[in-house]
Amino acid sequence: MEVFLEEHGESIIYGLIGLVMVVTITAVISRGIVNIVPDYKKELSRNNSYQIEKNEYKYPTIIADEVIYADYGDTTFNYMDYIRARDYRGGNITDKVKVYGKVDINQKGVYRLRCTVISYFNLHVLST
Repeated sequence: MEVFLEEHGESIIYGLIGLVMVVTITAVISRGIVNIVPDYKKELSRNNSYQIEKNEYKYPTIIADEVIYADYGDTTFNYMDYIRARDYRGGNITDKVKVYGKVDINQKGVYRLRCTVISYFNLHVLST
């Protein structure tokens, strides 16, 4: 035993010190991670009812390209083909989008459109 400790004693001590450091660091980090993890990640439920209740009054989203190009004189151009809206659950509410502004395909230029959408809970989103 004495020969074993003479040959490997230093390695055993360094190993024990390393193990204590790993346990200490893990304990400190795990306490910090619990504090930064969002509530929905801590939820143990198999369904998303917690998220739906929590986000019931979240705003809808307008999805559109910032710049839409139309060919000069293109009579088939419809800017609504490039605009979509979704509620907080991801449901399609594009039919509720109101667009303010006009595009004249017979006049070259840059046209600004302003889009608004009102969700089922009367929450508004404005896009410029």
